[in-house]
Amino acid sequence: MDLPLVGGGTARGLARQPFARYQPEDRLEDVERLGTFPEANYEQIASVQPDCIIDSTTNDREQYERLSQIAPTFNFNEILYGEGSLADWPRALKSVAKVFGRGNVAEQVLSDYEERAADLRARLAERWAGATFAVVGGGEPGTLNINYLNSQPLLILSEELSLAPAEFVPETYEEYLEEGRLSLERIDLLQEVDLLFVRVEVSQAGPGRDRGVVAPMLESPLWKRLPAVRAGQVHEFDAELFYASPLTATAFLDAVENSLLS
Repeated sequence: MDLPLVGGGTARGLARQPFARYQPEDRLEDVERLGTFPEANYEQIASVQPDCIIDSTTNDREQYERLSQIAPTFNFNEILYGEGSLADWPRALKSVAKVFGRGNVAEQVLSDYEERAADLRARLAERWAGATFAVVGGGEPGTLNINYLNSQPLLILSEELSLAPAEFVPETYEEYLEEGRLSLERIDLLQEVDLLFVRVEVSQAGPGRDRGVVAPMLESPLWKRLPAVRAGQVHEFDAELFYASPLTATAFLDAVENSLLS
């Protein structure tokens, strides 16, 4: 929205960490990396002397009041998530844009995104019509996590790009808690899946990926025998793309295009 940025949260919310890889490096060169997780570093935020603060990290009233003492603060976490767990980044974007008099910019961003998604959907249909997918990751040692449909990457794959989720994919976070966390012995569940997307955490030590959590799954003989694995249809993406925003949604389109159409 062409607003000058003096500081921002990093990939993991710790000031010593790099910015997330989906964020444009050329526009962050002079931006201070701020600590925002597990709680805001108020002294550091005050040190960059912001004219205003945009916060989506929490609905914590105490944090909002403390940030407001530094500069006028706009918290759109409630707008982003509404009444449920599904993040609605287009609505949040338009709300932030309205506050700063940039409604036309938000509409252009949304128009460009929808055009890009439509183009990618058409090209995917030519090559992957009828293909099924699942998004998997690691959790507790020895477990296989089947990520739920009601989350940004899976919604993009299913609703915007018209790929078909496997029938066992949980629909909501609540269903995921009950049905989506399985033992590695259940890898055979993925036998009929055409495309496997693997959620990989960002390294705590740098901008790369940390495969430690998913290593037991990727090294399992059961995994290596899956048809999708043997066909080379395993595609990794950064866990940060699960957070909802215009940048993460666009970056996920890039990831899908590079993985499935390159």
